Amino acid sequence: YSQYGYEMLKDEVKNLTYFRPPLHNSHLFKRHSAEDRKSLRSQLFGIESDDQFVFGFFGINQHRKDPQRLIYTFSELLKENTSQKKPVLYLHTETNEGPFLLQSFINELGIKTGDVFLKKQGYFYPSEAIVDIYNCMDAYVSVSLQEGLNWTIIEAQLCGVPVIASYNTAHKELLDNTKQFK
Repeated sequence: YSQYGYEMLKDEVKNLTYFRPPLHNSHLFKRHSAEDRKSLRSQLFGIESDDQFVFGFFGINQHRKDPQRLIYTFSELLKENTSQKKPVLYLHTETNEGPFLLQSFINELGIKTGDVFLKKQGYFYPSEAIVDIYNCMDAYVSVSLQEGLNWTIIEAQLCGVPVIASYNTAHKELLDNTKQFK
């Protein structure tokens, strides 16, 4: 899925081809109006004012991602925050399944309820709901340790959400490109 990976391996692997699969439901991923965004933030997170900054993460609780680093960094941000906006974190992952016991880690770091929002555990969200969640975010964070292609970066960009991501593999293509995805 990665032009970066293809370029790195093409001279070493005979008959290697580059392939990028289609992004399903890409037509749904769009920026909402400011009014709709404000309404969704209230409905989904109980955020009624503009004094909160929402960081978001989508990913499977697995070794390929590093949600623990994100949660730890977020806990440090909470301690050191001097801005007028209060940071909050949305985790769209299973927190009690997978290799990392994320809920326990959140508790150990002393992060309070209301500072972290979690997806409904064990529930599958349709694409339309995912688009609404992206539109509630002020920044999307992808903490991948390795990735062929992370669709969530593209989805966030299509929704007009700025992206903070680890600079590796296919992310380099997405982050170095100054063009917005259309």
